[in-house]
Amino acid sequence: MLKSTAPHLRFKEARERADISVADLSYESGVSSDCIRDIEAHEDELASCYSPKQLQRIAQILRIRPFEFFADTVSSSPVSADQLVQLIHAECRSRNLSLEQFEDVVGWKLNGFMDPPERLFETTTVDGLQWLCQELRLDWRDVLLSLQLRFFCPAFPGSSSLCSMCSLRLSFPLPHPCPSSPIRG
Repeated sequence: MLKSTAPHLRFKEARERADISVADLSYESGVSSDCIRDIEAHEDELASCYSPKQLQRIAQILRIRPFEFFADTVSSSPVSADQLVQLIHAECRSRNLSLEQFEDVVGWKLNGFMDPPERLFETTTVDGLQWLCQELRLDWRDVLLSLQLRFFCPAFPGSSSLCSMCSLRLSFPLPHPCPSSPIRG
């Protein structure tokens, strides 16, 4: 559990706890060192500049769950990309709105970014996800919760080697990210 409450402080705390330098995190994540320093200096940087997919990758490297940049726990169930797209269409029907009209309400372009549904996680910032989930009456952190299920592998607890189910491939030595994870996916 991270001690800080602000996302930028939680990010820095997670990086330091993982004993990963800014340069190493930059190399592994593809995010420049300057941008990582910006994330650590500005409270809104993570949400306003990065997609859920980017957060997923950084969280994987730091060995935390993506929602942990924003909160210690999430009390609901995960909402997958497929479920999110289904909820968008259902909301449009319930409000008698076209997708374009719903985009105006949300303030984010959705059309063209929902096929396949995972594209939403690549093309929308966390801010965009927050606005979308507000209109859908969802806790946006539940969407981040669905991302973590893909990266915290339950295989080989206590192992220091990567299992075949895990996509984590780092060039510098880190322990396997899931030995202490209670996640089973």
